[in-house]
Amino acid sequence: MYSIGVDIGTTNCKLCVFELPSLKLVNSFSFVTPKVITKYGSDFDITALYNQLEKGIIEIIGSLSDPEQVKNIAIASVGESGVLIDEKGDVVGPAITWYDTRTKNNLADINTKFSDDELYTITGIPIHSNYSLTKILWIKENCDINLNKVKWLCIAEY
Repeated sequence: MYSIGVDIGTTNCKLCVFELPSLKLVNSFSFVTPKVITKYGSDFDITALYNQLEKGIIEIIGSLSDPEQVKNIAIASVGESGVLIDEKGDVVGPAITWYDTRTKNNLADINTKFSDDELYTITGIPIHSNYSLTKILWIKENCDINLNKVKWLCIAEY
């Protein structure tokens, strides 16, 4: 039996296949996390990222003598970064990197309307400009996207 771990990191992405139950590393695949620098800041290149992940999964599963013995794939990704998808499942708008600071003004606006305690009660996390809420608000204000027709997915979910 095998288990595959995927780590979508800020700098690199790593895919590893482990033999179960020994956790012996059988194979791995890695690549530099694709990003795009825009006039606003740093975004993940979601299309290139997805294509590289697909290539890596095909390669490491293809290297196994019995690929049907893969029992699970566990995915971890870059913090609060995410993507908006439309009704067809297509990505719309930027995938702002978790460390991008363009959302600081959105954080300031939020802090005028809610206390830190109120936001923590609603979200379960302390408010910060790196988190999803400020990224979604920035996209709402700066991109022509109807937020009523899209869903937010963290990158690991996508």
